[in-house]
Order: sequence, then structure tokens, then C-alpha cells
Amino acid sequence: MKIRCIALTLIMLLLIKIDISIDFVASYSDSIDEVIIYGYKSPPRIWLNLRDIASALKDLGIATLYLYGGVPKVFHYQENEKSIMAYIDILVNNINVTNINTSYFNIRYNGYLSKATLYSDEISIAIYTVSIYTMKTFYISLCPEIKLGVGEIDIEIKFNETPKDIDIGRDNIKVYIDDALFQFYTIESFDMSFELSDKGFKASTHLFSGQCLNFLVGISQQDLKKVKEKISYFMEISKKSFKSISSLFPMIYTRYFNVKNLYMLSLYSTLNKISRNGLEDYFIGVRPQELSSLAYLLQFSNNSDLWRHLLDNINMNDLDSENVPFYIDIIYYYTIYREGIDYNIDYIYMLFDMLKQYSYNAIQSFKAIDIARALNAFQKLRTIALLTGNASLVNIVDSYLNRISQFLSNLYPSHQCIYLEYSEIEKNFLEAIAFAKYSISNTDRYIDSCISLLNIVSVDRVDISEEYIADAIEALARNRYHHIALELITRYFDKAMYIGVNVRDIYRAILKGFLGLDISANYISIEPRIPIELTNTSVTLYIASREIYIDVIGWGNSVTEIYLDNNLFPQTTMPINHLISVKRIFIIMDKEPLTPLTITVLSRGIPLSNSTITIYNVEGFKASAITDSFGVAKLLIPCKESWVYITVDGGKTTAIKINTLNCNKMDLILDLDVVYPQDNYAENLKRFVEDSMNSFSRNISNVEKRLLGLERYVYNISQDLNSLKEFNENSKKEFIDINRIVYISLIVSIISLVCSILTLGRRK
Repeated sequence: MKIRCIALTLIMLLLIKIDISIDFVASYSDSIDEVIIYGYKSPPRIWLNLRDIASALKDLGIATLYLYGGVPKVFHYQENEKSIMAYIDILVNNINVTNINTSYFNIRYNGYLSKATLYSDEISIAIYTVSIYTMKTFYISLCPEIKLGVGEIDIEIKFNETPKDIDIGRDNIKVYIDDALFQFYTIESFDMSFELSDKGFKASTHLFSGQCLNFLVGISQQDLKKVKEKISYFMEISKKSFKSISSLFPMIYTRYFNVKNLYMLSLYSTLNKISRNGLEDYFIGVRPQELSSLAYLLQFSNNSDLWRHLLDNINMNDLDSENVPFYIDIIYYYTIYREGIDYNIDYIYMLFDMLKQYSYNAIQSFKAIDIARALNAFQKLRTIALLTGNASLVNIVDSYLNRISQFLSNLYPSHQCIYLEYSEIEKNFLEAIAFAKYSISNTDRYIDSCISLLNIVSVDRVDISEEYIADAIEALARNRYHHIALELITRYFDKAMYIGVNVRDIYRAILKGFLGLDISANYISIEPRIPIELTNTSVTLYIASREIYIDVIGWGNSVTEIYLDNNLFPQTTMPINHLISVKRIFIIMDKEPLTPLTITVLSRGIPLSNSTITIYNVEGFKASAITDSFGVAKLLIPCKESWVYITVDGGKTTAIKINTLNCNKMDLILDLDVVYPQDNYAENLKRFVEDSMNSFSRNISNVEKRLLGLERYVYNISQDLNSLKEFNENSKKEFIDINRIVYISLIVSIISLVCSILTLGRRK
């Protein structure tokens, strides 16, 4: 009996150990910054991409997995002309997971890992997906919660081509297609059944609620059994590899959820498109603007190898004249990056010829934004010619610059918004604003005219175009229309989440639009335009391969002070060679930083709802909010130590001294029947001034005491110096006396020696 109990105990411990190992694999987590996507009622439609980046940068094989709403949907493998597409459907009790009518969803995306949780009335499921670097393989874990307690899991995989052969094992399937080997491998030994079809197969099993089905899919000539046996080891490789890649790129830190989320989402999406050929993606695709934006991003990154891959992406045999302004962007940033190194001059002249044709076509079609892009490209081409010492090209480009600039100003006056008619404001608004990014004069007046037309309709009705959204957000942020730029960011994120609009190069709009980061030959400029929502934003980036932290303190449209480490710098444009030893740049904005304050208002312990809370100080700050049903109101207050005055519904005033110097969130409970009322504002102001003067007097007194102490200290030092002087003089005298004694002793010794010699002579 005892032996049986011991055996049962050991079996239970073994099962627990297995469950723990499965849970560890399924819930594997790390410290990499993640994109958080969540919502209610409507199912997620966002596309996320995971790629074996390590293999894509090393060899010709590119393996990418696309997730639709957090669910693996498409696997693609590219190798030269070989292109294999596998479409994946995951079904629970014959219900496709992508069609679940979710009541809530939560997706966390780390760039190499996705964790999605989908909740519905009938089925809830957690799906974990990890890219296994160097193996062109992906780990997928399905963990359903089923009301009936047990459910049927079906995984259907269909290929774009008919497989040549399919081998079925006990826990794996090997599909031979287009001279490649696709493998499906389960991690645990489940009772799996396999059903073949013309284009693929279906794998089925039953799971109890709470169990997880863990499996691998990928194209690899190696047996995936070794990945199965060391799955946590391979996950750790992926984690470290992606972290080492992503840490070389700028990272933004802000409390504004949508801006940080969209920045990270666009950056991770771009990193999962990189390969030996620069940027390439067969399923989502790559727009030419993305190549230009990546070149901009590389200015503030520490990845020189990616420059080489990006330049390979625009070789002479693969140029499209319709996208020549973006190619010139890349060469422009590369020339600055290499500090004026001479690029292939034949290639430059070829781009020049293509740009002439591009500008001619734009003028003939009266396409305003294309004309503006041509003008901007000619300007950058002129800078390239200057940096590389090509004076003849400078003169030729100047003539085209003058003609196009004159044509553009005559056709589209700076005070008149292009494209927008009363019936098409929503359709053309983003393109009209994007035009301002490329124009070079009177941008403020132009955008003002567009915004005045937008006031006729709501921003919510503006069409979100992937082609113009990033340019429009950048132009609006640079020209002080922060609120519209932030509204567009929110709408863009919602469109990506619920409709499936692809998120591309929005990181450039955030870095260049809000933070004002730009670079030119030997100089970097930082001119932030920070709305109150982005107060105290910071960014980590690289300048000339050196990591630098930039802290933007406060908010506003003007910079008051810049510090390079602890040294005040007079302007926002800094020579790069001044930053060789700089580790941190502090930028002080004209509006003081704000921090969240949550006030709970009570009356005799009962929350006051729908009450207007007004908070102000004697320096002119004022903010208001309305309490909710729990008596809670949320406001933003200055980060400082000060007396603030709080009124509730315009009634009695309460004075409270608070300290928010560290800009941390603050919670305050205010019971109107307990606090002491402060009705006399003038008296409070007088007392504040008196307290300030008394404090100032105390500070002056402390300074006087310190000066007296310093005087005594200097006096003591002078006394010590006098003592040292006397000691030196005495030492000198003692030294002279010693010399005399030595000389006398030497003379006596010589005399004694002479006498001894004479005495010896007489004896002889």
C-alpha cells in the first residue's frame, strides 16, 4: 500500500513538472519593450509580422509568419525566385479562431514574440507565437478554455502550390514542395490524426480545457526534433538576437499610450521586413517611402550593415522612375552619414536624369504633391553635389530648382490649400497636408488655410491613407497643430486594430514631427514641438555610433535652454563633433512639465459626483475637471513644490501645499467637511508673498553665514601657509648648520690622515 502511494505521488510530481515546463514555454516572457493592443466587442483585425531576422540577414532564405488579430494566418518563405505560401486556419470545435465574436482581446507584441488572448461567450483562447531564429521556424502554442471542458482542435494548412510528397510520422508531417521541406512538429505526444488534401493537410486532436497544444512550423532541411527538445534554449537565442538588433535603433519613452504603441509597432514591423536585400516583404509589401524613412532612422542608429543592405535595395537594375525622390532621399542621408564621401557619380547623374523626367511628368499632370516632392529632391540632390565637391552638377540643379519653384508658387499660392473642395475635404485632407512637408515657404499660412476648411467636417471623417498619413502627421506636428496630429495617430491605430490597415513608417513622423530630430552635414538639430500629452518625453538614440539620451523637459513649441550633460549650449543646432563625449542632452521647453493628479472629493465621507473641481496657484496656473460617480477627478498640475488652491463647484477654497518635483503621479482625498477653508484669496496671496520673502531672507542669511565660514576657512589657510613658510625657513637654517658640521668633520678627518702619514714616515 505504501509503495503504491509513493508511486502515485511520484507520477503526480512528474505530471506537475511536465505541466510547469509547458506553462513556461507557453508563457515565456522578457523585458523587451512591447506593443499592447486591446479592445472590446469587435474582434481584432491587426496584421503583425514575425520573421527569422537572423537568417534573413545571413543567407538567402527568408521565413516570415503573419498574424491576423494575434492568430497565425500566413506563412511565407522566399529564396531567390522560390516563393512558398502556406495559409493556416485554426479551428476550435469547428469555429475558426479568427472569426470568434470576441467580447475582449489582448495582444502583446515584442517584435519576435506575440501573446494573444481572445475572449468570447463560448470559447476563450490564448495563442503564443515565437520566431525561432536561425531555424526559419515558428513555435505556436494554443491554450483554449472551453465551456464543455473538452474540445476538438483542427489545424488546416494549405499551400499555394501542390506538394510533391507528404510524409506522416507519429508527431510530425513533412511536406516536400518546390525543392523545399516544410515541417509540422508537435512538442508533446498528443493523439494526433492527419488528413491529406490536394494542397496540404489537416492535423486534429482533442484537448481538455486548460491544456495547450504546442507545435512548430517552418521550412528547414534540419530535423526540427532538436528544436523540440531544446525549445526554451532556442527561445532564449531569439530573445537575445532581437534585443541586440532592436537596441541599436532609437527608442522613445512617453506616457502617451497611442504614440508609444504606434512608434513601437511601426519600428517592429519595419525590423521584421529587413533582409540582405534591405527591406522586402512579399505579403504586406514595402512602399518606397518606407525605404526613405528607414534611411532617416539609420542616421540615429548604430547599424552600419543595414546601410549596405538598404543601398543594395536600390541598385541600378531595379530603379523605378516614379519613386526617384525616395531613392535620392536614401543617397542624401547616406552621404551625410558618411560625412560627404563620394558616391558613385554615374549613379548620381542617372538619378538626376530620372528626376528631370519625374518633374516633367508631375508638371504635365498638375500633380501638386509630386511637383513638391520633385522640388524637395532637387534640393537634396544639390546638397549631395556640394558635399561630394561636384560644382558642375550644383549649377545644373540650381536652374531646375528655380524653374520648379517658380512654377509651383504661381500654380499654388502659399495661402491657398490645394485639392480641398467642400465635397472632398475628408477624401483629400491628408494629401493636402502632406504637400506642406515638401514645400519650403509659408508653410504656416498654407496649413492654416487647410485647417480652416477642415473645421467644416470632423477629423473622425478624414480618410486614413497609408501613403500620406505619416507625412501629414509630421507636417501638422511641426506646424503646431498637435491636437490634430494626435487625433490622426489615434485614428490610425484604431484603423490598424479593427480594419487591418498596415502600420508602416510612423516612427519617422514621431521623431521628426514632434521631437524635431534632423541631421545635416556635420550638424544635428533638435527642435521639439511637444503637446501637453507628450510632456517629459525622452528618447535614446545614436549619433556617430555613440549612444545619447535626450530628455525633453516640459512641453510647448519653443526651447528655452539646452544642456549637453551639465553644460549650457546656446542653440538647437549642434555640431556633431561637440557630442563626442556627451552622454545626455537636456532640452527645457517653454511650458513647465505637468504630472497627473487624481482627486477624490467627499462630503462627510460620501463621494461628490458631477462636481466641478478647479485647481490653481498664484503663478497663474489653472485647470478644471468634473468628478465621476465615485467622486474622482483627474487633472494635470505643474511638477514643482507649491501652494495650490482647490475649489469645488465655485464654493469655498482649500489651500494645500504639495510637492511633485519628481513628476510622479499623485493621489489626493479631499473631504470638504474636514479640511480648513481658505476663502480670502488676497490674504492667501499676501501670505504666500510674505512666506516667499521670509524664505528669501533666510536664504540670504544662510549665504552670509556660508560666506563668513568661507572667510574663516581662507584665514586658516593663510595661517597654515605662513606656518609652512616659517617651517621652510627653519629647515633651510638647519640645513646650513648641518653642512657646516659636515665640512668641519671632513677637515678634521683630513688633518688626522695627514698626521698619521707623517708619523709613519718618521718611523721608517
